[in-house]
Amino acid sequence: MQNGADVKVLARMIKTIRPGTQLTVNYGDKNWFKCACDSCWVDPDDKKE
Repeated sequence: MQNGADVKVLARMIKTIRPGTQLTVNYGDKNWFKCACDSCWVDPDDKKE
């Protein structure tokens, strides 16, 4: 997995999983990166006055 240009995360499985299995990652209470999803990202030029 990768977030940004330089940040890489290794996810180590505690059980065998099949190729193609979807994984869910819990980032905890504090994100270690700036979220860029549509819900969190606001372009300053798009703000309504």
